[in-house]
Amino acid sequence: MRGFFSDLQLDCRVCGLAAKGELQLRAKLRILLASYGLSICGFVHAEGGCPTGYTPYNYGATIGCVPGGNDPPAQDQTSLQASRPSGTWKKTWGAIASDGVKGVLGSAVSATSESAASAAAIEDCKTKGGQKCALDLAFFNQCAAMVAGHDWYRVFSAATIAQAGQDGMNDCSQKSTDCRIYHSVCATPEFVAQ
Repeated sequence: MRGFFSDLQLDCRVCGLAAKGELQLRAKLRILLASYGLSICGFVHAEGGCPTGYTPYNYGATIGCVPGGNDPPAQDQTSLQASRPSGTWKKTWGAIASDGVKGVLGSAVSATSESAASAAAIEDCKTKGGQKCALDLAFFNQCAAMVAGHDWYRVFSAATIAQAGQDGMNDCSQKSTDCRIYHSVCATPEFVAQ
């Protein structure tokens, strides 16, 4: 590198500096170029402070480096489980009740038991004007659809409203005319965090 700096010539007549100023300028220029050279060819580390060819790895309280380039190493199951929320899924019930004579329907969802869902659906039916309300179907963690035709109706349950409705429409088309999905509801499980 000495050859590079010795070849550097500044014309003092152009810059208007005295000989002393020229020496100071050359010294500053050498320091600047030397620090630039160290910054581009010095120690280069990958993201996370790891040297080239190593990858940061989470060891819990500390982060270290492991061989492996840019691909992260496989984490163990305990570190993955720590990021998952803990809790349980609570079963919920739903029900559909109707007064077939008056054509009144009642439903309930998110009940904690079959009997609670059934009672709530019958009460909903009576509140809407039904007098002889009876339970058509109670279900849990599913969806239900009431399909009605010209002189026929029935309630179907399945994993989705679409599937319950399709099952009902298929059955209705064999037994009646003017089939349609009259009502549908879902009782979905609820996550209870611990």
